[in-house]
Amino acid sequence: MPDVDGFDEFYQGSRQRLLGFVFVLTGNLAEAQDAVQEAYIRAWQRWSTVSGYDDPEAWVRVVATRIAVSRWRS
Repeated sequence: MPDVDGFDEFYQGSRQRLLGFVFVLTGNLAEAQDAVQEAYIRAWQRWSTVSGYDDPEAWVRVVATRIAVSRWRS
């Protein structure tokens, strides 16, 4: 069973930083929110692995950045 409390704590502690980062990257709040939401969904799906990383926030940041860049290319 996933570590719901651990993920919630991680999400609460990192979401504003990550949204700010992706907003600066995209210049569009709605696009940033979408990319960050998708990145957190992917993190939740892999939380048993991601939670073991030295810096899970870095993993989510990279995923959100790749999602945002992919949308630019579309």
